[in-house]
Amino acid sequence: MLTGLFIDAFVLQLDVGYEMSEVDWNIAGLPQYAESPNVLSELTFRDMDSPALNVHINGMKLLSEDWAAIVELSYLKTMPPEGTVQDSDYDLNDREGEFSRSYSDIDGNDRNSWSISGGVKTRWLGSVGHYASASVGFSHDTWDMQMVNGYQSVLTDEFGNPDPRFIGPFPGLDARYQAEFSGVFFKLSTEHQLGSTFLGISAKYHSHLRFDGEGEWNLRQNLRQPKSFTHEANGTGFTATIDWTIPITSAIDTFVRANYQSLSASDGVDQTFVIDDLASQGYVTYLTPLNEANAEATSLWVGLRYNF
Repeated sequence: MLTGLFIDAFVLQLDVGYEMSEVDWNIAGLPQYAESPNVLSELTFRDMDSPALNVHINGMKLLSEDWAAIVELSYLKTMPPEGTVQDSDYDLNDREGEFSRSYSDIDGNDRNSWSISGGVKTRWLGSVGHYASASVGFSHDTWDMQMVNGYQSVLTDEFGNPDPRFIGPFPGLDARYQAEFSGVFFKLSTEHQLGSTFLGISAKYHSHLRFDGEGEWNLRQNLRQPKSFTHEANGTGFTATIDWTIPITSAIDTFVRANYQSLSASDGVDQTFVIDDLASQGYVTYLTPLNEANAEATSLWVGLRYNF
């Protein structure tokens, strides 16, 4: 973050904050069956709230009185948060005919993110204390969730009648799902001097996202372990940031920052690996549509910035 600076600079920035995130995905039924529902299974990972650390290394080199080149690197890491997972399965289209619903706890989540970008910065319409910048970069966001403490809340028989025999906790759940969004983004920023402080506003458009998901369903003994299924899709995303920077000395600033991120992918492929002793690989692969995968994160930060 280079808010308020227009000099040759090498900046180290350390933020501490709190992030609240959610991930969800859903698949359709097997396409070769005419009566397969358009949403067969849907998982939602909620309330993944955790303290977080964000480190930035930024550089600026003046090219002229009104233009500068900028480079920004960022790495984010959260503490392992808790959360809940809902897993629902449907017999009919549009999430009708729910025949199974279970819940579980998230026991650890390796959430991290990194990005690198480069671009230019200029005075806003030639005015003093107001700046605009444009850059292009690459980002990578990961959520890795471990699921334990399963509880079955809805289960029906083949006739759609509730089956109370299997309602309640089920032992042995130790499943995992990893979601990754990566790709190119374009970023626009403006900065405005307010007295002795600076207000910064920026927006990123993630134009070419690649989504990769991987699941380990340990209780499904008919599926390959540890990689039971994979997801692939393409998508887009948006990130918005607002920060308020307060200079302390000529080299040290403090700031507060709010960040919102929304990433999504659709029209992808789910590959499920079913054990088959007669197959040459020991399993067969079933393909079904991945309708969509989404991730959303909101975070609040405070920190210090040092200009060497």
